[in-house]
Amino acid sequence: MTKPLSIVLVTCGSRGDRLLFRYPYEFVSQGSDRGRGLRRSRYVVNSIGQNSRTGVRSPDVELSEYPDDVLAGLLTPKVAMCGQKFQLTVDNVTFVGYPSFARRVAKQDSDGRLQGNNVKSLFQFNVVFALPTDATSYVIAAYHDLVKRLAIGMAHEERRCGFLSEETAIMLAVHEGEAARILEEQKRGETIASSSDKSPFSVVLERSKLSDMLKHAYESLLSDGQVSLLINNWIHVGFILPLITPVMQQLQSDDSDSYAADCLTSFDIRLSRTVVSVSLVNSLLHL
Repeated sequence: MTKPLSIVLVTCGSRGDRLLFRYPYEFVSQGSDRGRGLRRSRYVVNSIGQNSRTGVRSPDVELSEYPDDVLAGLLTPKVAMCGQKFQLTVDNVTFVGYPSFARRVAKQDSDGRLQGNNVKSLFQFNVVFALPTDATSYVIAAYHDLVKRLAIGMAHEERRCGFLSEETAIMLAVHEGEAARILEEQKRGETIASSSDKSPFSVVLERSKLSDMLKHAYESLLSDGQVSLLINNWIHVGFILPLITPVMQQLQSDDSDSYAADCLTSFDIRLSRTVVSVSLVNSLLHL
């Protein structure tokens, strides 16, 4: 079972491309307290993100090195690609998503009347899973199906009650508050707080129901390959990551066409023998 490396939410609107949430947002470094006192393995990822024996960079380490603004730009495709499968491979990471549009709607009062100037606008969003590049096409197709279900459910809740607008506003407020804090410290000439401070994504996770839902989807896939969640306690999304059997792997190999043909031929032979046997029995019964 191919496990995801990360789940990411990006949006594109009047404020540009924004990465609002990614999980996990912390990676254990070589010098962290969590790694002290442990014997160093020759297979452990070193400080530059490479396996000390093979020199191959680990996908999760590469993913942690991508800045948020870079990921936001990479994972926000052109408008023409909305409503289609999205797949992008960078180094050792494959990103799988389903970019979609959501229509912001004016809120209604208790009598069902629209409040404000009844202005409706579109904004683009994309829920993306990061996978290792050795994921098979069968697995990638399954993740495409999952992100499509999530996107359709989120867009529906936006049309119904503005759920996505409210949640993204919460996330934006957290990130802009953090950016303002850093700018103020720079103006005062103070040293910016170290990485030991709470990550903005952890604050987002505390305040946003949508981020908690995305975290739940990621952790469910890690644990047993299944997802069962309610988007805004209204839309149910169920998903089971298919188990790749040796036969499926063989069908995806280079000689898959000949292998499939051999399987169909042997099936036809067995079917023909069955038909002949039935015909023979019927003939004997009528003697």
